[in-house]
Amino acid sequence: MNRFRFLSLALAFVLTLALLDVPALAAGTVTVELSGKASSGLTVDLKDMPTDCLGFQATIHLDRKTAAEFVFDGGLSGSGIHCAYTQTETSVTLYVVSKQTLSPNGILRLGVLRGDNQFAVSSVSDLKLLDGSLRESSYSASVNQVTTPGGDSTPPTGKPDGTGGSNNGQAAVTYRVSLPDGLRNGTVEVSSSRVEAGKPVTVFVTPNSGYVLDYISAVTANSKTVPLTELGKGRYSFVMPASAVTIQAAFVQEKPEEDTPVQKPEQPEKTPLPFLDVPENMWYYDAVSYAYGKGLMNGVSGYDFAPDGVTTRGQIVTILYRLEGEPAAAASGRFSDVTAGQWYTQAVEWAASQGIVDGYGTGAFGPEDNITREQLAAILYRYTRFKGTETTASGNLNIYSDAGSVSAWATEALSWANGAGLVTGKNGNLLDPLGSATRAEVATILMRMGAGN
Repeated sequence: MNRFRFLSLALAFVLTLALLDVPALAAGTVTVELSGKASSGLTVDLKDMPTDCLGFQATIHLDRKTAAEFVFDGGLSGSGIHCAYTQTETSVTLYVVSKQTLSPNGILRLGVLRGDNQFAVSSVSDLKLLDGSLRESSYSASVNQVTTPGGDSTPPTGKPDGTGGSNNGQAAVTYRVSLPDGLRNGTVEVSSSRVEAGKPVTVFVTPNSGYVLDYISAVTANSKTVPLTELGKGRYSFVMPASAVTIQAAFVQEKPEEDTPVQKPEQPEKTPLPFLDVPENMWYYDAVSYAYGKGLMNGVSGYDFAPDGVTTRGQIVTILYRLEGEPAAAASGRFSDVTAGQWYTQAVEWAASQGIVDGYGTGAFGPEDNITREQLAAILYRYTRFKGTETTASGNLNIYSDAGSVSAWATEALSWANGAGLVTGKNGNLLDPLGSATRAEVATILMRMGAGN
């Protein structure tokens, strides 16, 4: 994706968008607002945006050379929104294309720009926007530095610990994110030191040479654990609760035992993908590459994987069936809706004969039904036991706000899947047990299991 121009990225959506008969965006000025401190990341917001905008590119020029990284805001990770960035010398170019309007209120929070050392933004140029008909217009950029690099990200509101206070119609209440005291052998930084409840927070972890991260956690003022999502490259994220949060971490020395070289975990093999809807910067790219390369999952067409599409019960069982070499299974007629000759028949019969699935208890299996996250956990739990692998891992489901919606029959399996790191929480501190498992989620779980190795 990084090799294509902005419009090349947008063309991937032309066949799926109904072109609107509206005039092109009128050229004007967009305010690029920067806030925060460069050491932990500058928050980038676009203001005065046109309301009919489906995509844009912008180049941010830095005042010195630094290996820059841009973490797009969590609100841009939804279905049909694709983000990417590239860096050339001291210039970082951002690209965003969406199937829906990006800035209905004229404001768009992009995310956090971070470098390996202190830096400042000197200017923003090459600002181009796409209207509803994917027609491009050039805009000028007005840079507004809310605070100088190195200053506080947002002024405190409420009590000093962020646990109280009233905004009285003014600025929203923010809560403090505290860093570990006396941390040695590495550094931990956050995207902002004060954050509104419900907003994403990114944690940057950098071990010193010869050290590795031993553990990291986020804990509220009343000692509740906040779920962390690993983003890779020393980055973690969590959703800010309505409470102050303290980051806890420790680093340990990385050294071989005696004279035995340290064996680093084998990285999942990456396979080049033909899919236009799986950009390299998306969280599920490695997982889709893994599942596709192992022959576990294919695209819905030659150029589409449909990462946000749902997965059926029949598809999950068929994936496991293929992993076992498609053994013969005698027709039993145990399920009223699994008839002979269907693409899933042999897979369902085999899985049922091994105790991996048992249907709904009504005589039906539901091969074409969307599989829920708790159903997926239950099937993988039984499949793991069928393989003779240990299933003693146990997660604390009570840390999730919707733990009460987990079905009684799925509690043990979902606790195992959560403890094993296969089924984790979602934005908003939700486990979403009854939600449909997307194709991207299934690919990620298969990669975490090491399926196909």
